[in-house]
Amino acid sequence: MGTCFLLMAAVAACCPTKHLRLGGIDFAARWRRLVEQGEIQAVSNVDRRLVRYGLRVEKKTGTIQEFAEDSDTFQSVLPEGLSKRAGEYPVRLAAIRRLRPPSTFQESEIPPHDSETCSLCGGPQRLQLREPLGKLMVPTTGRVWDCHFNIAPQQTDGHGLLVPTLDEEANRRKQALLFEDIVDLTTLAFTQTILPRRSLCINFNAPGAGASQNHIHAHVWVQHESYPIDKYPLSKKRWDMKEGKVSAAIVKGYPAASVCFLGRDPKDIALAVSNVITTATTQFNLTYNFLISGLANRKGGGERRMGVYVFLRGSDAYHESPLGLGQRIGAGMMAGEWIVTRKEVFELLNEDKIAKALALTRPDALQGDSIDSGMVCKPINEELWLHDLLNEALGEPLQSRSKL
Repeated sequence: MGTCFLLMAAVAACCPTKHLRLGGIDFAARWRRLVEQGEIQAVSNVDRRLVRYGLRVEKKTGTIQEFAEDSDTFQSVLPEGLSKRAGEYPVRLAAIRRLRPPSTFQESEIPPHDSETCSLCGGPQRLQLREPLGKLMVPTTGRVWDCHFNIAPQQTDGHGLLVPTLDEEANRRKQALLFEDIVDLTTLAFTQTILPRRSLCINFNAPGAGASQNHIHAHVWVQHESYPIDKYPLSKKRWDMKEGKVSAAIVKGYPAASVCFLGRDPKDIALAVSNVITTATTQFNLTYNFLISGLANRKGGGERRMGVYVFLRGSDAYHESPLGLGQRIGAGMMAGEWIVTRKEVFELLNEDKIAKALALTRPDALQGDSIDSGMVCKPINEELWLHDLLNEALGEPLQSRSKL
């Protein structure tokens, strides 16, 4: 018995994210297995030479490490990886993520989805050629999502792509969330296994809000701490649905336009999220990010105190990549964790510039403003457009609440 206990403790020490279960699979264990098999690797043309990059298990420590090497000489060409804290925002200069292929479309020109040309449906990088992390069964709906590894992960201990199974032709479609998708993603997040300092963050980037592929997909990665947005208070004014079983509130004081959804039932939450997204895109001409933080510790966020957020953004190119930044802002960055791919951007960023970049994603930000400008827009709680949007999507709010 004692020997068995010691063995289990040793395994847990070398695999700290083991037992992060999602949709019936052990996400962390399968991720590590694919790394050990050499699956999470790719070749890219960098400065006219072929570079192999990806993840390996370091033999001496047993930890997962990034690598990049010249395909002919095997000499390391791994870019420098750096990290810092810019006030409340963690900032990291990714190494191998800088070597990934460019986006398949420009911000201003998003082509229709075509399964013949879509890089996820067909071609040399199509998902069917990769060994998946697994098939996720949504426990309440029975629908299946394929979980594939991201070839240039944000987190070395796990970053997957969630794609409605390509076994069904109807799932070969554009990058837009249907109500059923939101139900599935919210259910997966709410039924995952959460460890004291480990969770899985599920998130989605719409076109014009950080998406790099026009094929329906979400991201899931290992989350190590709460996000900066998780620490911000919520408005006392609440918009309720389903007889108060789910409510929405504005995140007060956060630079980006953010709505938090509270409730216990993933399907109820998904209905509210879907109504807000539909209203934002069809009536207000906005785009959005959707993110579920497993370590939010939000009162009212179900038994696991989840943080379910929608970030509402202007749909012009300067809202996606603010002037002076030169990088798209996706869901993780909207939540306050900044992972960048260029050293000059890493060195440029401080707390003030990050706050301004987030503010510039708001639909009321003006073209020509930059992260070097002064105050780019009013605080979110002074704006009426978001109240109008939530009134339209969810109905008139209840009276202000005394407790947040």
